[in-house]
Amino acid sequence: MTTTLKLVLLTTAVAISVFGMLLNDRVLRSRVRKRLSTRPHLSPSDFAATYYRQRAADVAKRVRRVLDSVAADLGLDLSGSQPSDDVVKDLSFDDLDSMATVDLVLALENEFNIKITDTEAASMRTVGDIIEFITRRTGSTFAADRTEGGPAA
Repeated sequence: MTTTLKLVLLTTAVAISVFGMLLNDRVLRSRVRKRLSTRPHLSPSDFAATYYRQRAADVAKRVRRVLDSVAADLGLDLSGSQPSDDVVKDLSFDDLDSMATVDLVLALENEFNIKITDTEAASMRTVGDIIEFITRRTGSTFAADRTEGGPAA
């Protein structure tokens, strides 16, 4: 095989690989958009008011703003997210960017001026888990602050 032919084959293989990754990202974003499109689109404030009572509402609003910021870098709109959404499985953070969950943890640490261990980060699977963890870590009582999916009382 000539050097030119090898170079052409290598270039073609790289192009196909890059195209495959871009197509996969597009499919993942489409799945997340489809999953969230049937839900009400809520701002961070409306999300907090809908799913949490007063003491946890501030934390919920700030967590949603952090999630929205990280999601925007991934090309996602999380306005239809709910507390039960798994950040990795439902929102595809790790599939779209392997560092997205690390970015999320760092952004949460900065927003709330706390440290989150690897073990603690691994235990926060859903949006609600994150809000519960932050609420407890920052000293609020969480148990009485979660509503059952409707507007907060």
